[in-house]
Amino acid sequence: MNYINQLPVNTWNHLKVNQGILEIDVPNTLLPFQPSNLIKLSESLRLEDKELQEFKQISEKHFNKNEIELQEFMNHSKNASLYLHAKQNEVLQTPIFVSYHLDNKNPYLLDENIIVAEEGSEITILLDYKSDAKGSFVHGGITKLYAKKNAKINLIQVQLLNEESLHFDQILGFVEESASIHVTQIELGASKNYVGSNVILANDSASYENYTIYLGTEKQTIDMNYLAKHYGKHSKSKMIAKGCLDDQSKKIFRATIDFKRGCNASTGEEFEETLLLSPTIKNQSVPLILCEEEDVSGVHAANIGNLKDSQLFYLMSRGLTAEEAKQLLIRSRLQSIYERVPNDSLKAEIETYISEKLKSSLVQSKDLGYIL
Repeated sequence: MNYINQLPVNTWNHLKVNQGILEIDVPNTLLPFQPSNLIKLSESLRLEDKELQEFKQISEKHFNKNEIELQEFMNHSKNASLYLHAKQNEVLQTPIFVSYHLDNKNPYLLDENIIVAEEGSEITILLDYKSDAKGSFVHGGITKLYAKKNAKINLIQVQLLNEESLHFDQILGFVEESASIHVTQIELGASKNYVGSNVILANDSASYENYTIYLGTEKQTIDMNYLAKHYGKHSKSKMIAKGCLDDQSKKIFRATIDFKRGCNASTGEEFEETLLLSPTIKNQSVPLILCEEEDVSGVHAANIGNLKDSQLFYLMSRGLTAEEAKQLLIRSRLQSIYERVPNDSLKAEIETYISEKLKSSLVQSKDLGYIL
């Protein structure tokens, strides 16, 4: 399968940012993959066939060819699924927590998740992906979110796979009048990491927010592509990514706000903050704003730079080592987003994962002379 993070409008092809291509082979038959924390859902939360069919029709109408191809691939190959349905005016206070752990007995996980929130409802889903420390594993996922009028869907994804693994994940969202989708993505692991979203703000006052963190070390590849399409009036989108790149890691961040005709008084915001820790990293950013409507506001910004000697000196003068000071400054940039994870034990795992990954990277280069 070729999984492609395709820009909605191509830019100068010489830069090679228009798409990311991932070639992946999986066995013809995969054994069912059970979550490591087996969950028992009430019958009221189970998605019925008619809601599945409804989302299928929306997908065929609004999402692009590559996303439909991914869906067809998942239909053929998936070995895990989660289908949830929040009933009308039902507010679920407790997050639904699903955790997967890949190991040598279960090296492949291809999961499809569909969440439909009926009018006035609210639901929170926490998806956690981990693996053994050693071994080559593959995770591929597609998550579909359908927020009907005045509904709210909160999705949190935590990816802590090992440095030998391959990870790709796509979020497709459809937001009706005065509804909202909030997504938090913790993308810290895997050797090759391809993630993205395509969210349709279909009606008036619909909103979408995405907050993502990443940490690139060694020869890690991080390929991201986020798209918000505004159709409704007074619709709002916000896409924020924060991360750090070290060693020989590579990252591309694509973020597109697409204002369609008729989306008067809509606003869109995209922001990226990247900390560069090595002279051998490769960092690319592609912020796009497409516009068919005059009465809209679109903003994009980027804050890309190195650690400052003055920052390190200040912390070291107060008793921290160079490595401790560097870790503190990096974690402070990521913490504002991973603090959104509604599970204390999982937050502790994220902090440990970041510390261990940075420690491993620092062992390879204790010389801080390249930091400006």
